[in-house]
Amino acid sequence: MRRVYWPWIGLACLLVGDCISYHPDTERCGNGIKEDGEECDGDDLGFTTCESLGFPGGLLYCRPNCSFETGTCYGSRMDCNSDEDCVSYPGEKRCCVEVDVGFFICMDIDPNYECGDGAGGCGTSCTGTSDSACLPGYPCLSDSLDDPEAICSKQCDTDADCRDCEHRGPGVAFACQAISGGDRYCLKAAGQACSRHGDCPEGEVCMADVVDGLLRGSCGRQGALDPGAECDDRDEPEDLPYRERCAALYCFHGMCPEVCMLDRDCPEAMTCETVVLAEPPDQAIDMCVGPPNGGSGPGDPCIFGSVNTRSEYCYESLACLGYDPVQLDVPCERDADCLEVLPPAENPDCTAEGLCGASFCSPHCDENECEEGFYPARVGDDCYCIPQDVGSSGPGEPCPHMGANVHADDCQAGLVCLGYDPRAVDVPCETASDCTDALPLAENPDCTLFMLCGASFCAPPCDELGECEPGFHPSTWIGGDGCYCIPGA
Repeated sequence: MRRVYWPWIGLACLLVGDCISYHPDTERCGNGIKEDGEECDGDDLGFTTCESLGFPGGLLYCRPNCSFETGTCYGSRMDCNSDEDCVSYPGEKRCCVEVDVGFFICMDIDPNYECGDGAGGCGTSCTGTSDSACLPGYPCLSDSLDDPEAICSKQCDTDADCRDCEHRGPGVAFACQAISGGDRYCLKAAGQACSRHGDCPEGEVCMADVVDGLLRGSCGRQGALDPGAECDDRDEPEDLPYRERCAALYCFHGMCPEVCMLDRDCPEAMTCETVVLAEPPDQAIDMCVGPPNGGSGPGDPCIFGSVNTRSEYCYESLACLGYDPVQLDVPCERDADCLEVLPPAENPDCTAEGLCGASFCSPHCDENECEEGFYPARVGDDCYCIPQDVGSSGPGEPCPHMGANVHADDCQAGLVCLGYDPRAVDVPCETASDCTDALPLAENPDCTLFMLCGASFCAPPCDELGECEPGFHPSTWIGGDGCYCIPGA
């Protein structure tokens, strides 16, 4: 994205001549309202413009002393003839830049750099020196004043227009790309495709990039902070200097991310999660992220361990529950591989062991009741609220079996998922047919992930008279505290 850094509005008069001593009413100056004795006040310029002051164009600002700052107006009355005409204050530096043929203006550069020679063509570095390093008509495109990837560029229609751009290293090419506002300029072509950190050359990271309208991993670097470094996610990354920006641009939960495939691709205390970025819409990519600031809330993932571990990543009073990957023993390469065996609401995760697991922060039940979107379930000796998505399975239809009243997300609204816990049944199996002698056929016998027989079915509650529809019979299935309609006569 190209950024034009306009001069600081509080600078002294920069025009050669025509400067006047100005002493406004200091008690009123600064209230944002132009009053008698003031040329302007804040954004209130009256009806005055650069053109009305005799300049062909530009932007007019108001100084803190309520006088006009004409340093950003340009035209035949030039701002500057040389760098010496540009006033710089401590911590700032300004150079005289030819922004169009014959039009000069004082512009900011990084105070750690010297003014450029104004001779740079397409592809020439302009890091720290802004447009002062570039020929007129070849603007410096950068993300910040200290962006090490800043280059002088030119407008283009096709990639062929960029063939004369200076190549800055082996394999570096330029392509005609749209920038903010829709104009097309010659920019460094997208880096090589990547899926994780190890796919990229030294010094680059695997970033989320848009190539031909699709979100993908692309090697490159847009900031100085490495993945896993602390960052401030309250800031817009484009507004930060390069030294304070994440290498992959974004900041998630106070930590710099990177594109990934598995948890083991990520720095310590980060996990590989699917994230949706603002652009392009409705596209997602897997990236390393840290735990939410202040902890994860109910239903949010906690960094995966075995059941009820790493609860420090959950808000106070919440426990980190989950499915132990070693116990499930389902191999995977990406999180998507686990969606067939674990509920989406419970954050399926291809863990560092290359096995499916899941985790979620869970509150305790309140007298065996939970907030909307959660259902109560026993875990050990305690009752916890488990995330629930409303599914499509109807009465008597199977829901993925992991124990009584678990995975209710596959059932229609108002139904619960009941079943026989395979560890309680304790019948070994290899296929579902091995379980037909041990469990009722109507209740969907299944050889579970534990290689033990279990069963599951979505069940509605009994009516007010304790009765059920034909094909079901009433039963106090869960601890005797509720009546449900069970498949079978």
